[in-house]
Amino acid sequence: MTDQAFGIIGFTDEEKWDCYKLTAAIMACGEIKFVQKGRDDQAEMGEVDFPKKVAELYGCDFNELFKAFCKPKIKVGTEWVTKGQTLEQAHTGVGGIARATFDRIFKWLIIKCNDTLIDKAMKKANFCAVLDIAGFEMFDYNGFEQISINFVNEKLQQFFNNHMFVVEQELYQSEGLDVVMMDFGMDLAACIIMFEKPLGIWSILEEESNFPKATDKTYEDKVKAQHLGKSPSMAKAKSATDPNAHFAIIHYAGTVSYNVTGWLDKNKDPVNDTVVDILKRSSCELMVTLWLDHPGQSAPPDDKKKKKKGGGKTVASVYLVQLAELMATLNTTEPHFIRCIVPNTHKKPLETETPLIMHQLTCNGVLEGIRVCMLGFPNRMLYRDYKARYMVLGAEVLATAANDKDGVFALMDKIAFEREKFRCGHTMVFFRAGALAALEEARDGIVLKLIRWMQGEVYGRVKRASFQKKSDQRELMKVIQRNFRKYATLRNWGWFVIIQKTKPLIGRINLEDELRMLEEAAVAKFGAYEEQLKTKVSEI
Repeated sequence: MTDQAFGIIGFTDEEKWDCYKLTAAIMACGEIKFVQKGRDDQAEMGEVDFPKKVAELYGCDFNELFKAFCKPKIKVGTEWVTKGQTLEQAHTGVGGIARATFDRIFKWLIIKCNDTLIDKAMKKANFCAVLDIAGFEMFDYNGFEQISINFVNEKLQQFFNNHMFVVEQELYQSEGLDVVMMDFGMDLAACIIMFEKPLGIWSILEEESNFPKATDKTYEDKVKAQHLGKSPSMAKAKSATDPNAHFAIIHYAGTVSYNVTGWLDKNKDPVNDTVVDILKRSSCELMVTLWLDHPGQSAPPDDKKKKKKGGGKTVASVYLVQLAELMATLNTTEPHFIRCIVPNTHKKPLETETPLIMHQLTCNGVLEGIRVCMLGFPNRMLYRDYKARYMVLGAEVLATAANDKDGVFALMDKIAFEREKFRCGHTMVFFRAGALAALEEARDGIVLKLIRWMQGEVYGRVKRASFQKKSDQRELMKVIQRNFRKYATLRNWGWFVIIQKTKPLIGRINLEDELRMLEEAAVAKFGAYEEQLKTKVSEI
């Protein structure tokens, strides 16, 4: 199925095969193990089965590749020297290359798909997109990955609240509806500001990642000094499963204790430039393409300056830019929300935990959304659409109305529709929850009658035409039968036999008379011919 999809999109066989190989190599990187050399901290390769497979799939020499992981080159002054790596550094290097390769493959796939699917001649692009992200995470151990995912969920929940409550209320005001403003609650601004402000969690993380002597401990101390006891969204860590957790954040879905161990290294996500130079010489064409824009160690000084200026982005900075682009895109769309609920904490089928479900519905704003729908006017329709759809309920009323609002009121009064169930704005008709269903039911009743009348008319015409055809056939059969009976009666009567035999001869010319007439005509023509000959001879 995947191979067929690649072919439909326009990938070549070589591109497909390279993509499969690199994906397999990334998965195999998780099985690579390094060992410590003697009493030194120097990391060495352990079992070579998976490393050899990775090198083969990467299209690189095994010895050269993993020597670069264990002893990368660094520049000291004007000289290049090798630097031994610890076990942690070696594993981090392999993971960094795998993550970077996967990221580049994903972006390459998007570019290839867009080149095929997007018509560049189009002036306006309409699209239907599906955003499916990881849900809110609250594990026994929560680190850098969890806080990143939970922040995205925090932003999306704020977008949901804004769309469901704030935008709804602003629409009522712009349409001139006298609706009591509701407290939409669930204001997540405090938590989001704690992350995004100049001295927020992300800003401090970026600052510490760029400081050479910074550690996870210094980052923890700065975050606590800036927010603990000052921000309502930060609290002391209280985790029974992780006693070493450093602080807790009060999210919309619950309080999560976070452990900052390894955050600076994960945020930097360093890429081994020595390995990059080897990958750029790979026999795999796709691998070369993926790393073509990376300067590596062998790049000219100018390219390295560019890298230092724009290529040293941290994971958090790239992540925040992508999140900002996502939110900007969402704000230009008409979103529809699907809420996924975890039924139980045991991951068992046919088992529900009511308190857990209610907690999720409350935190996700679903209950608030239901309350707004009950008190507000969740269904709305433009006047032109209203007329087009409900004209069957009273066409004469809508046609004679002075304006759109009067037409709506007159039509609703005609069908005895309660005025409390709808409101008329400047450009739209608003309906209470369930009111539009009642209006649709009234419309369906009339449409059903019209359809039944139309079906009756069509059925009647078809049956009448069928009956008339059968009646004509019956009359023709009677005529045939009557004539046949008369023939059976007269066929042995003598005079009838004579009439039958002589009737074809009536009006025919006698053969002898016809021959005589032909002979006379021939004699006459021959005589005229002889007369012409005599005339010509006398002239000569």
